[in-house]
Amino acid sequence: MTRNFRSSGSSLLFLNADSKAFLRAVAKGLKAITRLSKKPKIRVLAVIGVNRSPTCGVELTSIRRNSEGNFEYVETRGLFMEALERELNRTGLKALMIGLDLKRPKTLLKRIETIEIHIGQTGILRGT
Repeated sequence: MTRNFRSSGSSLLFLNADSKAFLRAVAKGLKAITRLSKKPKIRVLAVIGVNRSPTCGVELTSIRRNSEGNFEYVETRGLFMEALERELNRTGLKALMIGLDLKRPKTLLKRIETIEIHIGQTGILRGT
């Protein structure tokens, strides 16, 4: 596996205007929901993508097929997830980016449980 096969932030170069507008709308909509919610207060804690996807990969992203017909992967975000993370950060939303491994779906449940434990220990949601 290779790291950083494309420069950071280059995903926006590969997205068309409609995709960019969609990402901005999603980020702004989530920000509005978190800002306007009262009781219960809504917070975006995580975004779940699908590892090995060229667009929605979080920790592992396919980039091409090799000469044997197998996919080659890199440890990076997919195009959509990279751009979504950038838009969320731009609006001030900080969320964990979690990759679902479809070959091991139970690992996602363990990661969500870890988030729940962290929330309980830190009191992030107290008073909401």
